[in-house]
Amino acid sequence: MGEGKYLELPVTQTMIQILAITVIPVSIGMLIRWKFPDFSIRSEKPVKIMSAIFITIIIAGVYYSERDNLGDFFLQVGLITLFINLAILVIGYYFSGLFKLSHPQRSAVAIEGGIQNGTLAITIATSSFLLNNPEMAIPPAVYSLIMFFTGFLAVYVLSRRKMFEK
Repeated sequence: MGEGKYLELPVTQTMIQILAITVIPVSIGMLIRWKFPDFSIRSEKPVKIMSAIFITIIIAGVYYSERDNLGDFFLQVGLITLFINLAILVIGYYFSGLFKLSHPQRSAVAIEGGIQNGTLAITIATSSFLLNNPEMAIPPAVYSLIMFFTGFLAVYVLSRRKMFEK
């Protein structure tokens, strides 16, 4: 954001924290779904709502703290984050096809990949255990805002299954 900085992350600590943020919760969710399917199904809607609230609070906090600079941030990183976002959607969809996933599964991989990247990056940037640098959360926050629009577009396009049939 206008100046270069060298950041050295403690690799082991960073990897453990990223594991704690991503792999462990997903694994717990998969275990709960496997062992307690009825509970899992009943919990799905409340968990989705809480997740949406959580990401909204994080993004709103970053935007609020940088609201005076938001236009400049979009000018600086908006185009590249849009490109990255679209690339993740396309790559996620077509790469998952290599694993013989169905169209709905491929669609989910594409959309979830795009959404989770922003959340993880914001968490890493703002975490007091990792970067502890709210300014570094601006590109992923811009990415996340763009993802709402491209995500809606992707859901619309991917729901038109005939476009993807051979």
